[in-house]
Amino acid sequence: GDHRDLPSFPTRRSSDLVIGLLDVQSVHPNTFDSENLPVFQTLASQLAIGLRNIFLVEAAQINLEETNLLYRASRQIAQANNETEVLQHLEEAIGQTNYVSMILNVEDDHLILAKLHDPRGGRLDANLRGISLPMQRGLERLAENHVLIQENLLSPSEFASLMNFLVRRECRSAALVPILVEGVPTQVIALGARDTGAFTPSSLQPFSSLAEVIGNSLSRFKLIQMLRQRLSELEILASMSETISTETDPITLFRSLHKLFGDSLGSDLTFAITLYDAIANTIEVPYMYEGSEITNVAAFPLGEGLTSYLIRTKKPLLIARNTEQVTRQLGAKTIGKPARSWMGAPLMVGGEVIGAVILQDTEREERFNDQDLKLLSTVAPSIATAVRNAQLLTKMQQSIQAFEQEHLLLQNLLQNIPEQVFFKNSQGRYMRVSNSYATQYPNISSADDLIGHTDLELQGEQASISYRDEQTIIFNGEPEIGKLIETTDPDGNQRWYIHSRLPMQDAQGNPMGLMGIIQDVSELKASEQLSQRRAERVNTAAEIARDTAGTLDAEELLRRAVYVIRDRFGFYHAGIFLIERGSETAVLRRSEERRVGKECRSRW
Repeated sequence: GDHRDLPSFPTRRSSDLVIGLLDVQSVHPNTFDSENLPVFQTLASQLAIGLRNIFLVEAAQINLEETNLLYRASRQIAQANNETEVLQHLEEAIGQTNYVSMILNVEDDHLILAKLHDPRGGRLDANLRGISLPMQRGLERLAENHVLIQENLLSPSEFASLMNFLVRRECRSAALVPILVEGVPTQVIALGARDTGAFTPSSLQPFSSLAEVIGNSLSRFKLIQMLRQRLSELEILASMSETISTETDPITLFRSLHKLFGDSLGSDLTFAITLYDAIANTIEVPYMYEGSEITNVAAFPLGEGLTSYLIRTKKPLLIARNTEQVTRQLGAKTIGKPARSWMGAPLMVGGEVIGAVILQDTEREERFNDQDLKLLSTVAPSIATAVRNAQLLTKMQQSIQAFEQEHLLLQNLLQNIPEQVFFKNSQGRYMRVSNSYATQYPNISSADDLIGHTDLELQGEQASISYRDEQTIIFNGEPEIGKLIETTDPDGNQRWYIHSRLPMQDAQGNPMGLMGIIQDVSELKASEQLSQRRAERVNTAAEIARDTAGTLDAEELLRRAVYVIRDRFGFYHAGIFLIERGSETAVLRRSEERRVGKECRSRW
């Protein structure tokens, strides 16, 4: 129609931001004048207020739904059993928001896209998984801030690549919420909005709380994994202690050690035991498993390889990657097929190197880590002791076969060997004993005074059972190896000994007596018991971490934690202090103690 008068009035919010326009038209001229224009201006302002209230209600409804969504996700994440479940719940939660949302993994100076949700996106978004977005010194800002808000995405920042990615998705503002595990950013929740002013610290509080719950859950899983790994290591140490304390045959010992390492680190590894002869300055390889079979390696002189490097430096060595380059840097040479990962530890007895234990992978880098090297270094002394004992036993058996020709050697051995050694004829009378064996008889001045006597004469009827056992060994020809016997010394201390009794035969195979070896393994047994006690405590700690992490009720969590810690570890008192917000004061929130048969609880 023919509009004669067309005034327009902007509708404004309280912040003077124009949100729309009131347009009124009349077919009559001079309908609007200076008197009625304020009326329409007031009407426009009232419309703006009404629309603003509607917008606020809608926004509040959206925020309420979003808060409920994130709260539910937080509960699910707190009850998750592993990291995979945590990230799955997180992906489901951000997938229901109205933002362009991303989950990014933090790797050095890059952010790696793990999940992208865009309400306006398409099927090709899934192909973007794994892209790398550089960041410049952004790791420190993520660690220092619970929330980062970016209103101008084109302004320079440490996260320029990420902001440009969001700009290409028509976003005008962004927020970053880091997930911290033990204070270190491991993931980032990135949110992009297609209008400005979409993010405030209060609106992002649910996301910040969600990130904190995720960080705590991941920290808990990390702790449980560490405890399980430590428990596994202690179990391995206990198994090795048992194997080492009972095995005397060198090859059987090496095979048992190989199996234990294979069960722990993988059966496809190259495993070798080397022995160093300091007099000949040569290295022997009595056991080497490579390429799914045991191989024979001839002895070679101490040279410039990595095994020689171990023997010279007397220090363990780990080369996780770039083995050829690192070998050159160490001043050593690569001998044979180069390994992709290499680990070794020297075998030392009394401060002297007697060999080395070697593990390597010829196909994969990063096969070993510092924890593996620590385990190898821990068991190396026990392996060295077992190898030396096996060597001593072998030498003793060889000496027995040439008794008449090696009389002087045997005499020196019996005078100096720390193990208690004795020889008896077929009637049970002592033929020779070591000085260390004779010390158990305080009335005997020298080892020679025992020769010709029997245990029945020296100990009385209490030795009759041992006599019958020895007669069976002599005439049946079956040795008794590694029998563990527990005793108490005159001072009341508990002692453990390994008894081995071997039948002796003459050149025609006729029974002629037996040889006995008694090894004091009290220190080794005490270490084994200590390992078992530590394993029990580690297991208890893992159980505590699992039992106390399933509740979101702070008071219930504190109550259960204090009770379990006090009860499981046998403490008479346990308490938890919490630092009040905004202060440096620690307040006792929960404590329990047991006194004279009754329990006392305190709650503050």
